[in-house]
Amino acid sequence: MDLLVRSVEPAPEGPWRTVTARGPFTYDDEVALLRAERIEMVVTRNSGGPTAKLYAAETVGAQLVVIRRPPAVDAPT
Repeated sequence: MDLLVRSVEPAPEGPWRTVTARGPFTYDDEVALLRAERIEMVVTRNSGGPTAKLYAAETVGAQLVVIRRPPAVDAPT
């Protein structure tokens, strides 16, 4: 399995390739990356931000895994 990690900060070395980039990314940008890299699965966190990658994943037929935010903690802030 080949893994590609895209992050704002450089990712630690590991058994993956990295792309360091800062969004926001357009739908066309996302589709181009998914097609160029032949990505079959997208794993992302639910950041509440733009959803271009979600629609792009659907367009290219990639599986999508969205990690939810943990529940809010009832504590003084």
